[in-house]
Amino acid sequence: DEGAMMMIASTEISSKEELAAKLAESPRIEDINYIKEVSTKEAYVHKNGAWNHEKKAYNKAVMSDKKVVVVDFGVKRNILNELVESGLEVEVVPSTFKADDLIARFEANEIGGIFLSNGPGDPLTLTEEKEQVQKLINANIPMFAICLGHQMLSIAHGHDTYKLPFGQHGGN
Repeated sequence: DEGAMMMIASTEISSKEELAAKLAESPRIEDINYIKEVSTKEAYVHKNGAWNHEKKAYNKAVMSDKKVVVVDFGVKRNILNELVESGLEVEVVPSTFKADDLIARFEANEIGGIFLSNGPGDPLTLTEEKEQVQKLINANIPMFAICLGHQMLSIAHGHDTYKLPFGQHGGN
């Protein structure tokens, strides 16, 4: 097994040699920071809760004194909905966040914790993000995470990650 392999397809180029050359020039998946592509560019407050089938609308956020900042590495909207549904006030910030800003807000009691979201790509390529997460850890700010966010916590604590041969979901 050679892991994730690159490929190329074209309806315009039929030469195998030309396609191979074009593929060789393409960036490798592990060299691309997909987070910068999918993360929000501006901070915002997420106010939708879970989908209410009877009302055919999202439940709205209730006022809460429990505010969490979500670092958006490519967060899925439904994860944000469930955080709101659980009674949290949710603010989403870009992956380009500055730890010092969040630390100051935590120390001023503006936020109660930080959630590191899921997202695409290889977490080992996220060196800037890792440094910011390390600062948050050193400041003893409560944090929780999912998927890539878990991997970021692990890497920021000095551990390694590696790709498993197939997806891991719970007890498999």
